[in-house]
Amino acid sequence: MKEIKVKKSRNEDDNYVELWKVIDPMKGVPQYYGRYTYKDEGTWYYVSDPLGYCELDRAVENDVMFICCDDSGKECVRYSNRDANPLPKFESVMKIRWEKICKNIDFNKENITANFWSESLNGESTMSVNQWLLSFMDPDLYGKEIAVMCGYDEIWTGSWHSKEIGYEDIPETEFIYLGHRYQFTKVTRKHKICGVEWNEFVCTDSPHVVSKEYGIQTYGYLGNWYDKTTTGTMFDKRTVRMMVQAELQKLYPKENKYSKLLFVSGNYCYQKSYEDVAKELIKNELHKNMVHDLISHLKERTQNSIFVSSNENRNKVKKLYPGIYGYDYCLW
Repeated sequence: MKEIKVKKSRNEDDNYVELWKVIDPMKGVPQYYGRYTYKDEGTWYYVSDPLGYCELDRAVENDVMFICCDDSGKECVRYSNRDANPLPKFESVMKIRWEKICKNIDFNKENITANFWSESLNGESTMSVNQWLLSFMDPDLYGKEIAVMCGYDEIWTGSWHSKEIGYEDIPETEFIYLGHRYQFTKVTRKHKICGVEWNEFVCTDSPHVVSKEYGIQTYGYLGNWYDKTTTGTMFDKRTVRMMVQAELQKLYPKENKYSKLLFVSGNYCYQKSYEDVAKELIKNELHKNMVHDLISHLKERTQNSIFVSSNENRNKVKKLYPGIYGYDYCLW
């Protein structure tokens, strides 16, 4: 059986492909191989453009044995495509190790991927720690600092405005992956503007490494802890939108799951989703007292300006507001 010694060149990309480099390459043979890691499959592939797009070509023959080494070239594990995968990807090993020890740790588990897409598409954070941090983002207190953020909440919640002020190794959490020692570390962070503190649980080197320029070196985010009994004067955008949207559905029940609302504004009528109408009503007001006031008086404030979209209500709007313009033919 042919043997090839390789070491990992980079972690899994968006296509679930790890890139592995041949340690002693020979002329005329591939210098890189890909490892397909979706659901920890672990199949070895020939790859095209390894240092670029890194596209999978075809699976490597079953009689090729890959010797997976650490950075120094020392063998850690070996297997071929004929064998079951003995080397789960690092993320899987890290999560399994964390799940074994986290039962005794008070922390909040967050969905980083869901938060990324929500922030990208809607400008709303789904992470509880971000929503907690945003409760302190009061323009009455920090108007000048908030103004330069141009409406991007992630500037307030991100690393731009926080600093690491403490590190605590979590005992008995060390594990080895491809010859390298890792552990879990609790990092204490402090917001530079409002001053609140919280903890993040991360995977680090063992012992952890901190640089003056970039802070602690991390390999994975496991969760956080913050004082839920202490909050600020604000709501985050997502929480307010969901609160107002829920109240709209209570006042104007949907006839079916596709139901929308007729929204009268000035001499125009629009057909909008419950979510979009909620955003129209909220505008940029996120103060808790003002939001509660809006919700408690929503019925009288929206009387004869919001209707469930139906033929009956379209006729009602036209009778109430003769000459009103229905945007996108919403009153036809």
